[in-house]
Amino acid sequence: MRGTPLSRCVGARDGDRGRRPARPGAAGQAFPRDLAMRRSLTAAALVAALAAPAAAQVISAEKGKKLIEQCLAALGGTAFLKMRDRVQFGRAYQFSRERLRGLAVMTVFTKYDFPPSPPIPGWIGVRERREVGRDGDYGFLFADGKGYEITFRGARPLPADYMQQYHDRLRRDIFYVLKYRMEEPGMVFESVGSEIIDNQPVDAVRVTDGDNRSFTVHLLQSSRLPLRQQYVRRDPKTRETIREEANYTKYRNFGGVQLPLNVLQVRDDEKIFEMFSETIEINKGVDESVFSLKKGTKVLPEDK
Repeated sequence: MRGTPLSRCVGARDGDRGRRPARPGAAGQAFPRDLAMRRSLTAAALVAALAAPAAAQVISAEKGKKLIEQCLAALGGTAFLKMRDRVQFGRAYQFSRERLRGLAVMTVFTKYDFPPSPPIPGWIGVRERREVGRDGDYGFLFADGKGYEITFRGARPLPADYMQQYHDRLRRDIFYVLKYRMEEPGMVFESVGSEIIDNQPVDAVRVTDGDNRSFTVHLLQSSRLPLRQQYVRRDPKTRETIREEANYTKYRNFGGVQLPLNVLQVRDDEKIFEMFSETIEINKGVDESVFSLKKGTKVLPEDK
């Protein structure tokens, strides 16, 4: 009598007929316990690998926020935040292709407004008037989202692309960010390492807003004051990238606020503007009329 194959009795598939069941631990086989352990270790390694970048990003953000808070404290903390106006007087230089195009004495009046409640999208909290020369018959006015070039002929509105560039630069200015944008939704401050600039050790912080616009500020390790900031923008016409840079030196204390006397602006590694302030005064109660066109000023057509 022929016996029934063992494979049939245990319900093996037809393809398994005649094969001997593998013994746990035989060559090429793993104990179920060992296999489970290997799978567990592999999963743990994968989770750790995925978690490492996220953890590093959190640490970078925490350190970056701490550095920015130290910078605010170094500038004067509450005194800096409560600064309502500023008047600078000094010598200004304009350059083109590294050549001096013009120099003059300049007075800059700045007004810091209180943020509106509720917030208004695109709101700019700074009004500014720049008077060139001692008699002030030539200058620029930036207020209420508009800009004018002022001459003895009248006030000519500045082109829209120029104003867009001005507002973009202002909103990425570290002093403006510290005063108005620290708690803005979507703001991220990331520590991105240390380096040496002009023989001075600095810590770099990348600041990114909710619209993904960013800039990098370099803070002196000795004082946490801003030394340099940089960002890249794209020319709206040519679509080429342009590197903008601002350098701040010779800080002095004015009414409890640390401000730089010297400011240098660089574009694509070429100097474009520099100002050496002789005096800075804050909270002088500058009259509101300074930040509007004088009565009777003729508004000229915008240059096309």
